[in-house]
Amino acid sequence: MGADEAWQPRGRVRLGTLRWCVGGLAIIIGAMMLIVPHQFESPVFAALRNQVGLWGSVFLAAGAGLFIVEIVRPRHAVVVGVHLAAGGALLALAAAFGSAGAWTAVTNWLVVGLGVGLTPWIARAAFWRSLPKTVDLFVVLVGLGAALTGVALVALPGELSGPIFDPIRTRLALFGWILVLGGLAATFVQLWPVPRAFYWGGHLAGGAALLAYAVAWSLPLRAWVGIAFYGGFGVVVALFPWLEALLAGIDPTSLQARLALALSLAATLPVIIVTNLIEGVLEPSLPGLSLRAAQAARELAFYVVLGFVPVAIGIAALVARALTEPLRDLAEAASRLAAGDAAAPLPRSDVAEVRVLTAAFADMRERLAARTEDLQRLVAEREDLLRAVSHDLRNPLSAVLGQAQL
Repeated sequence: MGADEAWQPRGRVRLGTLRWCVGGLAIIIGAMMLIVPHQFESPVFAALRNQVGLWGSVFLAAGAGLFIVEIVRPRHAVVVGVHLAAGGALLALAAAFGSAGAWTAVTNWLVVGLGVGLTPWIARAAFWRSLPKTVDLFVVLVGLGAALTGVALVALPGELSGPIFDPIRTRLALFGWILVLGGLAATFVQLWPVPRAFYWGGHLAGGAALLAYAVAWSLPLRAWVGIAFYGGFGVVVALFPWLEALLAGIDPTSLQARLALALSLAATLPVIIVTNLIEGVLEPSLPGLSLRAAQAARELAFYVVLGFVPVAIGIAALVARALTEPLRDLAEAASRLAAGDAAAPLPRSDVAEVRVLTAAFADMRERLAARTEDLQRLVAEREDLLRAVSHDLRNPLSAVLGQAQL
């Protein structure tokens, strides 16, 4: 049974992009924590370091849960639980950044974490119904987070004295204003109707600001979590007008989407977990392996897994399409039959259940055609009978009328 209608978005707010993007980011972070945990040895992650494997599992489960919520649409209790878990994981990262003094990271992760955790309630707010257009919650949250980060860079330079800000030390105000203007531009064009050119411009400005921050700050520090956040989300925001039109033609609740998700998760999650287990078993058995070599091996394994994921998703999408295409053809044949066309071709499939369904539909169509033919024959016979009776009655009546006139 699907989610209760009372817990569905009542206004013009779109949640799919938020679930897809944050879910994907959470899975990437979870995979990093499990496969390359040395990437989290920075003082920034000191609060999570001792239980990085556990947190990796939490992020994997949270990311998969957001995907499942978007496609399966379960009961509202499950939706609330998944969003609270995912939001809590992001807020844990925000707290870790705060304990290390990385305040600019806190603002972004705090806004997105609170937004994800409170999505079931935010989506029901009456505010959205007062807006003249559909709003994407992901772009709004990322835009507001970027703007707040920019404010922190401009207004609180004294609080950003840690070495992690050395790459942009002399340009704090510059990047601050870039993030403020870019974040507000992306948020504005989401909330208010603007011409198409300005709509694209606002998103490009927001995305470019995040990408510039990723290149100038996260990349020199090799902060892969920051690169994934600012770089990945920046690309999505910049290309959102194009992605919006692309995603509009995809029904996430379709059988094809659900099969693709199930196959993708079934292929990728075990690979991540098994890779982590193999590394945990092999490393202790190789006492001569240096720490640097072990870390390099883990990074290579992570890159292999990262390359495997899109391949697995592509294969899953192709398999799901091959399995569901006969059903779409059968639905098309049913629609044409309802319109009076009984000659629509039926699909051929190697799937036993689809073959049985196609055979049953063909038998039904033949029986319906036979009954229609019988009905047409009976109607024709009735019309012939009525014409004959009318003729037999018309001749005596004409004679009577003729006698009466005499």
